[in-house]
Amino acid sequence: MTASAAVASAELVEVFDTVPEYVDYDSVDAVREFETDYRVALGRITKAWGDALLDVAERPIAPLTQKEIRTIDALLERLSDVFEQLNDFERTRIRADEIGRREALREADARILRTLEETADFVHELHPSRAPSLWLQRRGGMVYRRLRRLAQQLRARNQVLRGWKKPRSESHDEVQSR
Repeated sequence: MTASAAVASAELVEVFDTVPEYVDYDSVDAVREFETDYRVALGRITKAWGDALLDVAERPIAPLTQKEIRTIDALLERLSDVFEQLNDFERTRIRADEIGRREALREADARILRTLEETADFVHELHPSRAPSLWLQRRGGMVYRRLRRLAQQLRARNQVLRGWKKPRSESHDEVQSR
């Protein structure tokens, strides 16, 4: 196993270990407490992806083209959107239908974890010791779409925590964009 694969596995394991159980979501303070570890773990893996992209941009082994720089900038912008959603859980409310919310959160987390795994697989193919141009051409667009999807999934999950709505099922377009 390569060092990056070992790191990816450790990061993903940490996220999986911190997925909330939801049974103790009986007060706003309890929700915040249980959400914090999960969101911090998601933030760590997202930060690691940003660090990998910045390493490539700041210390390329070959000069980057303007298109490659724009691709890295766009990926970093999507990572920023993910962080924005991870930090947006202050308006949590408790609803009467907690069983329905727990199920909605389980569904949301299943989608988030699937997207996280897919993205991690692609990002960890990016190695600072290799020229990034091929990765940016082959994987940049896929990672961009997955990061956008991850931010949307986190936004939907935040809405469930606020009691606004149940997250919608994956649309046909989301499945097609994989």
